[in-house]
Formats: sequence, C-alpha cells, structure tokens
Amino acid sequence: MNKEGVTQWEIAAVRRAGRYHEEREEACQDAIAFACRGENTAIALADGAGSCSRAEDGARIAAEVTAQALAQMAEEWQTMEDADVRYHVLMTVRMALDKYCWAEDIYLKDVGSTLLAAVATSSQVMMIHLGDGWIAQTDEKQKHAILSLPENGRRSNQTYLTSMIPVIKHVRIQRIPLEQIDAVMLFSDGWENASVRYDLDEIETALRTGEVKIPHTDDVSAIRMARKKAN
Repeated sequence: MNKEGVTQWEIAAVRRAGRYHEEREEACQDAIAFACRGENTAIALADGAGSCSRAEDGARIAAEVTAQALAQMAEEWQTMEDADVRYHVLMTVRMALDKYCWAEDIYLKDVGSTLLAAVATSSQVMMIHLGDGWIAQTDEKQKHAILSLPENGRRSNQTYLTSMIPVIKHVRIQRIPLEQIDAVMLFSDGWENASVRYDLDEIETALRTGEVKIPHTDDVSAIRMARKKAN
C-alpha cells in the first residue's frame, strides 16, 4: 500500500514464438496487454488458435480490448452478477473482432483465441478465463496456488475460443478478496511439455529476466501483476 492506502501493482510480461513459428520466421501468436485507470489495474492474455488464419491479430484485439474494458469499468464489474460479466466481456471482445473482420473481409472463425484476464480494484481481484491456459496466484508468503485450470474440448488439443458460438457458458469468473493475493499470473498452455504440465520456476525466471531462453514447441506467454513492495 502507498501512503494513501491505494494498492499499486507492478507488471511483468514475456512471450516467445514456439519452434514451429521460429523455424518459419513467423511471429508469436500469443498476445498480452495491461491497462490502468485510477486505482484499478487489469492484465490480459490471449492465445491465438493455430487453426485460425489471423490468430495473431485476433489474440491482440482480444487482449487489448479486455484489459481496457476491465480497467475502465472495474467498479461496475465488481457489482455485476457473474452471468452479466460473462456476457459483457465476451460481447465487448466479439464486437471488436466483428469490426476487424468486417474491415478485413474475413470471417470470425479466422480470429479465434483463448482469453485470460484479471482486474484488481480497491477490494478484490476478479479473474476471467476462457479456454486453456492457466491462472495462478502468489500470497504474501510467496506460495503459489493455481486458481483456474485449462478447459479443453472433447480432445486434449481442443479448447474454447472467443470466435465460437455459443461459448459464453465456458467463460469462467472468479473473485478473491484483495488482501488474499500478493500477485496474479496468467500463462499460456505452451509452457507444458512431456515431463511436467508447467514449470512455475521457469516462468518466474522468464518474467524476472524478460526472456524465454529456450523455445518451446508451442508459443509461450505470461503476464504477472504483483503488489509493489515498500521501499
């Protein structure tokens, strides 16, 4: 807390294209974004689906629009029912994607991505999760806990995307009192490998150094929102 009692947050983010994209000199199709408005801070991460021709653009739009909307309307979100939050967030993203598709003369199915987000207000942290990827927290003792698990379809390589209709029932909402969280971290499913589902130490190191040293098979990305420490 600062002198005025307002929680301040530090943002760290990292991403790297997977081996498949790097070998073809293609960009990472994950996107990360953050936004601040007053004492409200929001972060977002979107993993563009490899089956979508404009996945990179779809992920960028989803992440940016979500972070901005959450930060700008944080007080309204925290008083809404979960069902209303699901609807408003998904429709805000969908409208932005529709506008892009109309301008580019492409289909909505071309811009699909997963979506993870968190927004901190003066009293709580609200998390939003669609599709795979992970959301974790750190408490004041620096202990990690997974808050939200990936949701796949009938097969392990399937998931739920912003472009799918209907998909609103798969948008998950979670709220935690502010005092119970020291940091929130969003990370994509690309960190998984054959031996472990993910390595939090690797992700923490990447966020601290700003670099993913060794490429993974898939694109990887992570973004963390952590309380600023007192000097």
